[in-house]
Amino acid sequence: MSRAGFAGTARVASGSLPTPAVSSYDVRVRDGRLRLSVHGSAGVVLDVPAERVAVRPLGRAGTSIVEIDAAPILVDLNPRAATGTARRIIPALRGRRLRRRFVSALHSGGR
Repeated sequence: MSRAGFAGTARVASGSLPTPAVSSYDVRVRDGRLRLSVHGSAGVVLDVPAERVAVRPLGRAGTSIVEIDAAPILVDLNPRAATGTARRIIPALRGRRLRRRFVSALHSGGR
């Protein structure tokens, strides 16, 4: 995350239900646009204006439903959780913080 928008890595799946078959994507919100690209790849898979995007949190820390023209995708900014309660707390807090910054960047148009 920077002052100019948001940049992070997330697991992304089409639809609005958690699924084990998710891929990692680089997520960027900048210059009024939401862009997704396969993690580690230069090609952009999705590039849409932020005003076409609606986002709402999904119960788990760092997870959101992102709707683009009413088509939902699941975006999980939470790092893979380790086993054990104590080991899950820090990633959960980090996921919530990342989700807040992601939503804020979308609402501000990535400026």
